[in-house]
This record gives sequence, structure tokens and C-alpha cells, in this order.
Amino acid sequence: MFSKIPSRWGRFFIYACFSTSTAIVFAQAPSDGVADHPRIDDVLRSLNRGRTVGQVAVSPDGKRLAWVQGHRDDGDIFVAPIEDLAKADRISADVKATEHCHENDVVWKPDSTAIAFFSDCSKPGEQSDLYISTLDGTPARRLTELRGYASQPAFSPDGRKVGFLYVEGATRPAGALAAMKPPSGIIGEDGIEVQRVAVAAIDGASPEAPDQVTPANLHVYEFDWAPGSKALAYIAAAPPGENNWWVAKLYTQALDAPPKAILAPADLAGPLHGMQIAVPRWSPSGKTIAFIGGLMSDQGSTGGDVWIVNASGGVPRDLTAARSTSPAWIEWADDGHLFVCENSSGTSQLLRLNVQGDRAGNGVVTFPGLQHPRHRG
Repeated sequence: MFSKIPSRWGRFFIYACFSTSTAIVFAQAPSDGVADHPRIDDVLRSLNRGRTVGQVAVSPDGKRLAWVQGHRDDGDIFVAPIEDLAKADRISADVKATEHCHENDVVWKPDSTAIAFFSDCSKPGEQSDLYISTLDGTPARRLTELRGYASQPAFSPDGRKVGFLYVEGATRPAGALAAMKPPSGIIGEDGIEVQRVAVAAIDGASPEAPDQVTPANLHVYEFDWAPGSKALAYIAAAPPGENNWWVAKLYTQALDAPPKAILAPADLAGPLHGMQIAVPRWSPSGKTIAFIGGLMSDQGSTGGDVWIVNASGGVPRDLTAARSTSPAWIEWADDGHLFVCENSSGTSQLLRLNVQGDRAGNGVVTFPGLQHPRHRG
């Protein structure tokens, strides 16, 4: 099945739709009051056998799997043939086997010949930079000289560049849920940290500061490459970013041009009026942008309906208005279909949505065997 996954699925297929849940097992004493010591000992021994997997990424050709193991947000990166995960190789920016770096955010190059990731090997515990590994046994190569917070790398479709979210000079992670530093100076003007899309070329002779391609007066939350690798679609709002996720707009921008707001929920009539938008996805043809829109409590808690809008702007169309489920992630399969990971009655399910199908959902096909109970808190 993995060989049929579109290339742009690689990063989020398993991690986004079927996240690992952790169960806590309590050993109960038998009703006669005698402690079941063998059972308790077996449970305690099994706790050390588990491995935390923070991210999984399938290569675009469906032949290999990369994952981050050890911590939720960073750890060790491994790559293995998808048919034999026991043959895993650790991939790291670390040139000394005795050292350990914090490494995360694995993303595959579109031709499946390399992975990019963030690592703090050059400045342990201080600063992460973007690295690329060609998976041929040679050391991973550092691409950037960063000074701030970086996340969510994404290869351009032509494989020549890597875009990522970057807050230059950041003192903390970006986002509406991160703790703010104490305000000082002129409130609302001084010390504001703006997250922008930065772009690094993969063929640089030495690590360089990336090009920040989005403007300094827009805080970008999420982005996607246009199919020609010369433009972006992104969700953004005026800074400060901590306050304005809930009023963000959808923008498009050529890399060498100013941005254009193509959708502002506050200005719309109908069910999307005043709602939040997330997960922008540019169609393979470049004509349409899909996104999720609805009432979302916080950034990352995505839900609502699947919408599409013309890449030049216009009135959006709701593709899932009659469905009782709530999508959390989307990706284009081709110009006529979207893959959707949605929450349905306490489960996550992966669907193939016919963009031209009727809004009652007749264009939806469930993949057999891809339902997984979600963790119930």
C-alpha cells in the first residue's frame, strides 16, 4: 500500500493520522487479597521494552521509513527499508559516536534520495540548524547558520530548496500556546517575535543564513509549496502571533513578490464567517488550494470541514458540510482527490475524498483496515 502514497504524504502519513497512544496498566490484586507478584513483575519489566516514537515519515517512493525515536519532540533518527525495519541505520549530524544531539523534524526529498532534519550538533543545547543526509554513509551536511527558533521543514517540489518556519532571534518556541516572555518597552511594538518562512538551498558550499521570504509584518503559522516551487500558500496574521491565530488569513506569495490575501474568514458570509483556518495544501495543478476551516480551540487542535478555494481567490466551497466527522489533516492525492484524516466518534480514519463528489459524502471511500482507536483521556 505504501508504494501508492503520493510523494507529499511522506512526512505526515503515519504520524498525523495514527499517532501512538500510551496506556498505563494497573495490576490489581486478586479478590482473595493475595498479591499477584509475578504479574506485577512482568508489567514492570515490560515498561523498559517500549520505545517512544515522536515522528514517522514514509519516503515518497514508498520503499523506506524514517522515524525519530527516544523522545516526543527530538531523539535519534533511524531509516530502514519499509519491508524490514530491523535493518535500521541511525542517521545523525553527530560525527562522534560518543556524543548525542537533539534531532527532529525529518522530511524526505521528493526523489527519496535524502532526508533533511534539524539538529543541534554544531551548538549542543543552544541552537538547531538544518542538515541534509544523502543516506549513503557520508556525514550529514549542515545547510544553515541559524540564530533563533526553527521548525516544520518542507522540501520544495523540485528538491532544490527547503523551506521552514523561522523566528530569528527567538527567545522561546513560537505559537499561541507557548509561554510568552515578560513584555517590556512599548507594549505591542517592542520585542515582538515574528515567525516567517525561511528558505535554504541544498547545494550551498557552506552553512549560510537562510532567505526569509515572507514579510516581517506577517506571522506565519503554516505553509505549503506551490507545485512549481516558486510560490507559497500560508496561514498568517499580523503580529503578535500569540494573539492572532484565531483571525489569520490565507495568503499566496511568489518568492520574489509581495503576498496576496486570498481568503479572510472575517470578511466572508456563511458558515466560515469568523472561523479559523488551517492546513493549507496547494493542488498539483496549482489552480486550487484546500484547507480545513471551522471552530478550533487552539493552534494544532484542527477541526471543522474541508474547503477548497481558487488559488487566485474567490468564494470557498465546503466539501464535507454534511459529514458528522471532523478532519484534522489533508493532502492531495491528485487534482480530483484529497486524502483526509478525520476524527469520527472517538476514532481516527483515513479517507479518500472526491473533490468533485457531492457534499453529502458520496465521493468518500474508506481505506480498509486504516481505522485506529484514538486515545481517550
